[in-house]
Amino acid sequence: MLYALILFLPAAACFFWIAVLAMTASRTRSFLTSVCVLLATGLYLVTDAFYAAPNIPIRILIVTALMAQIAAPSVIPLVLLHLRTLRLQERNHISYYLWLILPVVLFTAGILLSDLSGPDKIEEFLLDLYTGGKGVVDAYKGTPVKAYYVWTVLVYRGVVIVEMVLLLIYIVKNWIKHHFGFKHLHSFFKEGGKLSVAEIQVYIFLLTFLVFPFKALMVKDAIDSNIWLWFTSAILLTVIVFLFGFTCLFGAKREITLQEMRNVMRFNYNSSNKADIVEEMIADLVEDAETEALRRIQGMIEENLEIDDIVKVGKAPTSVSESLFSAVANSWDDDSLLSRFQSLMLNEKLFLQPGLSLVEVSEKLNSNKTYVSKMVNNTYNLGFPELINTLRIDYAEEYILSHRNAKQEEIAAACGFISASSFNNTFKKITGVTPKVWVANRDRK
Repeated sequence: MLYALILFLPAAACFFWIAVLAMTASRTRSFLTSVCVLLATGLYLVTDAFYAAPNIPIRILIVTALMAQIAAPSVIPLVLLHLRTLRLQERNHISYYLWLILPVVLFTAGILLSDLSGPDKIEEFLLDLYTGGKGVVDAYKGTPVKAYYVWTVLVYRGVVIVEMVLLLIYIVKNWIKHHFGFKHLHSFFKEGGKLSVAEIQVYIFLLTFLVFPFKALMVKDAIDSNIWLWFTSAILLTVIVFLFGFTCLFGAKREITLQEMRNVMRFNYNSSNKADIVEEMIADLVEDAETEALRRIQGMIEENLEIDDIVKVGKAPTSVSESLFSAVANSWDDDSLLSRFQSLMLNEKLFLQPGLSLVEVSEKLNSNKTYVSKMVNNTYNLGFPELINTLRIDYAEEYILSHRNAKQEEIAAACGFISASSFNNTFKKITGVTPKVWVANRDRK
């Protein structure tokens, strides 16, 4: 009983993800192709499970074999259409579905040959085939049963193998053309880098080549004598289906980070991490939103904030640091990622640490460098290095005024720069003049 349940587990996983995608991702461009791939794969895996299950009546195997004639040849062309949709983010033209003629022809011809041969003759033939092997086929030479065998077994398997070869060629071609590579996986898992959804699914489809070729070629007697192989393949296929279904949730995006995949259940938060998660949600939406949508969002935010939350009433900012931070300082919860970032910079003056990196700041904030970088860009319209250098130069101006006799090397070290030349170049880039000229102009004023 347990073995039979495991055999049907991959098919159940397909239908499970069809339901999940229908409820959560029905508006994505890749929804139709995702569901078609899962439906065709699920139908094929049902026939596959019946074929491998022990003590299944021959009449049922005849019916499932006919179902496989239309399901299996449909899977790989649908996969190709699905990958194209993900890569180009556009709907496929109706002409791209003309390949449906092939599985329909296989299915129709299989039904006609079944009726022509008669179920009793086919049942007798299949029993002989399962017990005596392929050698019994010659005994049916010149009969409709032999034509049934050639069409539903040899031609069918030939079509599936050719399609798998074409899929492999397509994957290799795109691998080269779009510069896919396992180094992208390292960046994706270890460095928080982005990976295209199409590339992720290419890796998933490559996993199927560990399973499907051997399944397509094994016959009934080989399955019965190697039951553990079929058991293992069912487990592997279930994992592959779950990976495919999960990544289909992100069909609306061209690229995605591992952190975004982890945050697929966005509202799974509590009072202690709500601020960070909501912040990440807003940052992702801002990245994807059009200009007009951003304007509407800005209006909604202003409607829901008090005046004192938007503009700090009182004395005007006295430094670049205050100017950068004051406009947004009160717009967030005290425990938000932005508030903690501003505290590190304004209160702890972390920017004075030489060689400060985005990774170090992210670790101190217990966050991901991708989110911190995105937050800085969206909040201050500056990249992380530009923001840090701006804060350092702002601090340097105060330091110069209070340490008139300090040399450039001392000023550079005090303000977080590695060298005097780096300090001088950055100062000129931000202020437009060298430190000496800036001091002279300041004294004249």
